[in-house]
Amino acid sequence: MKYIYLWFLFLFCTTANAQTLKDFSSCASKLINQAEIADLSIDEIRLLANEIYARKGYRFDNQRFQDFFDGQSWYKSVKENKSIIYSKEATIIRIGVCDES
Repeated sequence: MKYIYLWFLFLFCTTANAQTLKDFSSCASKLINQAEIADLSIDEIRLLANEIYARKGYRFDNQRFQDFFDGQSWYKSVKENKSIIYSKEATIIRIGVCDES
């Protein structure tokens, strides 16, 4: 019985750490750690970073981003980006870069 309990605990710990970030809605209000984005592609990380601006109504010059966010039910773009204030609300996403030295 002791071994079954330890096995269950081991499986739980490994699956809990293997979770990745797929719902970007909380990115503007919480710090994202490297483990949450480790399995994401570069495109997904770029969307993650730009969703913070999209949730404020930012209108993108990059047509690919604009098309993507236009397809989201929650996205409502503003006419001019200068009306969006980011000062205290800006979120910094740290993406760890491995040094090959």
